Amino acid sequence: MKSVIKIINMKSQRDASAIQDAVINSENIITIQTSIKKNEITVIYNDMYISLKKIIDIIEDLGYITIWWLFGNI
Repeated sequence: MKSVIKIINMKSQRDASAIQDAVINSENIITIQTSIKKNEITVIYNDMYISLKKIIDIIEDLGYITIWWLFGNI
């Protein structure tokens, strides 16, 4: 599954690294790309074992505000 998550308050490389580290450390994440310029991340993950909601929760637990698009089903 591929999802694009807009992160409103991701402003620096430090923010991007914190988000990337938290998400990539979760099981069943295949890859993650961050774009500070676009304030978004693209996550490819195995949706049989981790949900988009769980990924969003991980990011929001760090204090970030998210808006997301889903390519496929939750």
